[in-house]
Amino acid sequence: MPQLLSQPLGQPLSPPVSSQEMEVAAWSDLDLLVADLDTLTEHLGALGSYGRRWVCRPDGVQTSPVCLLRPVAGAFDLLSEALRDLEDAARADLIAVQAAVVAGAADLHATDGRVQRSMGAVAGGVEVVAAPALGPVTAAAA
Repeated sequence: MPQLLSQPLGQPLSPPVSSQEMEVAAWSDLDLLVADLDTLTEHLGALGSYGRRWVCRPDGVQTSPVCLLRPVAGAFDLLSEALRDLEDAARADLIAVQAAVVAGAADLHATDGRVQRSMGAVAGGVEVVAAPALGPVTAAAA
């Protein structure tokens, strides 16, 4: 996650940065986030499997013909299907979030590359030409 504040919450903010300093919030752990989303997807599968195997068991209420919960045994199949549908929907959402994180990281890396190519123009007045797909980026000598 980006670190936006350098002081703990509740503490006064530091004075604005001077012209000699630059504060940059960086997304340095996007690759870890993708891995964490993989782990979360695995956990989701394990939870769904556990719920369908152990929670949706009608044999627990069919222990005897006089069990008062026996009539709800048929609902366990419906509950199992609902858990499967919920798991599938959540998995699809996690996959979509993961794809968005990957795309966002690629955009950030591309932007970083464009900024690095143009920093010479900003810092030293050197002419910089960007990749043709981005269009020419030039800076006049200072």
